[in-house]
Amino acid sequence: MFALITTLSTNLLRTYIIYRFMRLFFWTDIEEKKKERACYVLFFVLTAGVHLIFCSPGMSVITNIVLIFLITVCYEGALKKKIFVTLLVYGTNMGCDLVAVHLLTDYSITGKVGECAAYITVLLLLICDVISEKILIKNKGEDKTPHGMILAVISALCLAELLIVEQELKNRILLVLFGCCVLAVVLLIFYLYDVLISAYKKLEEQSLMEKQMLIYSHQLDVLMQSEEKVKALRHDMKNHLGELALMAGNQNNEEIRKYIQDMGEYMQNQSE
Repeated sequence: MFALITTLSTNLLRTYIIYRFMRLFFWTDIEEKKKERACYVLFFVLTAGVHLIFCSPGMSVITNIVLIFLITVCYEGALKKKIFVTLLVYGTNMGCDLVAVHLLTDYSITGKVGECAAYITVLLLLICDVISEKILIKNKGEDKTPHGMILAVISALCLAELLIVEQELKNRILLVLFGCCVLAVVLLIFYLYDVLISAYKKLEEQSLMEKQMLIYSHQLDVLMQSEEKVKALRHDMKNHLGELALMAGNQNNEEIRKYIQDMGEYMQNQSE
């Protein structure tokens, strides 16, 4: 009975922490709230059910990865970003689990995980989430993820290495140290993600500024052309007035109208 309570309570906490992780990478509209909640409920029920019924680490790994990816589908974003987030979040979870399990028990001999280890896993996962939130505080929920596929590959390699080392390495101390190293790499990936987004935003701002400078330059050219025409018109104004006075004296109304029309066309700047 106590094992059941431990599984359900820790899985509920883990579901909430995964929700917090998703908030670091994605935003959601109010209209998508029901869909979002349904995915988290499904995650909680299926992950807990698979763990309790089958007690198979392999099935738990596959179920968690598939369901975390399903959660990312609720949010707007590129596919490569969703793959990256899925692998990074589950890799963080596995690293915490590796440290907690082998820190307290010799899992290779007993094959059993104590209830205390499950709670320590959740605690470590929450600590990683808080640190990650501090790292991404300026770029929280950014839509664009530069080099998302490269980050996804790095996360996949970390996850694969975790799975291989946990099966092959039998030394508890080395396993705990390796788990700590993986968590450090995960936090570095968060930092790299933040740096890339900041650099990408600066490039976008620089590009926008260059476009604005081109627009201002064009406007200045247009104004200078107009000013030159106005100066030329002022310079010749006496001649124009003389011509108009002469035409008026001869009562050539049609020529006066045409002359005024030509003056108006000259004063107009087609590019303005």
